Amino acid sequence: MEKIVEHMLAGMSDEEKQSMIKNIMPKVMENINIAEMMPQMMPEMMKNCMNNMSSEEIMKTMHEVMPTMMDNCLSSMTKQEREKMFTFCHTMLKEMEEKFL
Repeated sequence: MEKIVEHMLAGMSDEEKQSMIKNIMPKVMENINIAEMMPQMMPEMMKNCMNNMSSEEIMKTMHEVMPTMMDNCLSSMTKQEREKMFTFCHTMLKEMEEKFL
């Protein structure tokens, strides 16, 4: 499928590509369950994004994103799930400290 799309796009003008995308995207989005896809896609997206960032940009992003992300995640969990998550986080941070400090 990828090769077919690549071949089709190679012979199209920019205007034709834009028109095709405008026509196809609503149909594609109808059949995609974003809630199911995001947990699978996020790690790869974050890795790709951070590979292109400087260490200063990564630090700034982590400081901005982590508190909100953790708050949103933890607020949707039960007390037992939160306890498991904190155990995981503490263990992971300890391992990261040992690895990098």
